[in-house]
This record gives sequence, structure tokens and C-alpha cells, in this order.
Amino acid sequence: MAAQGSFLEPSSRTLLGYMMGYNPEFSRLSPGAVLVALSIRHAIENGFRRYDFARGGEDFKLSLCTNVKYTSHTKLTRRGLKVAAINAGRSGFVAAKGIARTLLRRSA
Repeated sequence: MAAQGSFLEPSSRTLLGYMMGYNPEFSRLSPGAVLVALSIRHAIENGFRRYDFARGGEDFKLSLCTNVKYTSHTKLTRRGLKVAAINAGRSGFVAAKGIARTLLRRSA
């Protein structure tokens, strides 16, 4: 019903809930919320002081946090036509992936 991948940083006592997902067919049971709650409980029981939801401003993250730290993403590349073409291809692929996800959700 739900799955999560996490990174642990023992030196700063931080658990980073990186990849979370659930099967929408079970959304009435709130598997995502249960998963996050159990993950936070696990972090507390094991001495972690910080739970980081990682990038993204999804509503569920904002509803569960007390402190928001915004990050930014910067891409540095070399100059040149070849690098520009590679980056353009990546951007197109990412855009196509987003469109495909939207269409798949609509058809489900």
C-alpha cells in the first residue's frame, strides 16, 4: 500500500524521508499519512532530533512541519553546443515524463 526510502545522518541526528509513495486505490485508508507517522515515530525512538521531508512543497509536508527551510537548485555546465544539446534533451525528457504522468493519472 505504501513505501518509503530514507537516508539517515547519525552525526546530525537527522532522518531524511526521501521517496514516499502509496497506491491511490487505498487513499481512503491514508496509507501515506500512516507511513510518515510511523517513520517519524521510528526516528524519535532511535534518537533522531530532526526529520527532513526533503525537496518539494507538498501540502502534507507543510502540514506536518514546524520549520521550513527553502532550497534552490542550480545547474553549472560547460559552454558549448554539445553540452547545450544534452541539457536541452534532458529538459525535454523531464517535461515529457511529467506530461505522461498527468495523462496516466487521468486515465486511471
